[in-house]
Amino acid sequence: MDPNNRNFIDLGLGYTLEPLDFDDNRNKYSYLYMSGQKISDMIFRKGGLGGTFIDGYCSLISYPNFKLKEGSDQESEFGTHCIVNLKGDIAMSEEDRFSHDLYHIKGLVAKKKDSYYNLVTSEIIVLASSNSRVETDEFIWVEHKYDFDYYTANGEKKFPMGVYKINCYTGDVEFYKKEMNINTIKI
Repeated sequence: MDPNNRNFIDLGLGYTLEPLDFDDNRNKYSYLYMSGQKISDMIFRKGGLGGTFIDGYCSLISYPNFKLKEGSDQESEFGTHCIVNLKGDIAMSEEDRFSHDLYHIKGLVAKKKDSYYNLVTSEIIVLASSNSRVETDEFIWVEHKYDFDYYTANGEKKFPMGVYKINCYTGDVEFYKKEMNINTIKI
C-alpha cells in the first residue's frame, strides 16, 4: 500500500482496499492489501453489505473480468457480491449477480437465500424456510417451519421442520423437533 495514498479503504485487522489509478470515475475499484502487501489480484469494491473484516471474513463486491485499460481483451462486467477470507480468497459468492442475498452472519456462518452455509466447507448447514432467527454471541437459532421438498440423494428428508441451533464458530448443529418454535427457545 502506498503510504501517500489517502484514498485507501480501511477494512479492519490491517486489511485495506487500495484504489487502482484511473483517469476517470472508476476510483473505487481496488486491490486487497494486508499490512501494505497486496494479497489478491482480484479487483474488489466495497459494497453496502459489509466492508469490514469480522470473525475472519469480509463482504465485498468482486470483479473477476474487470477491464483494466482501453483496448484490453478482458471485458468489464457487473460486480458479484462475495465473502472474502483472511487469505484474500473468495469463500462464497452469489450465483446471480443481481440477487444481493449473500450475508456474513458471524463466525463461519453465511446466509444465502433461505439457506445457512459453512464458509470453511461451503456446505449448507440448514435450509431455513422462514426469517425467524435468534442470535447470541456464540449461537444462531433458525426455524425451518415449512415442509419444503429438500431431500438427500437417498431420498431422506435433509432438513426436517423444527429449530436448528448453530454454533457460529464450529458449525456444529443441534436440532429441536418441529413442536418447538423460535418463540419457545430459552437462551
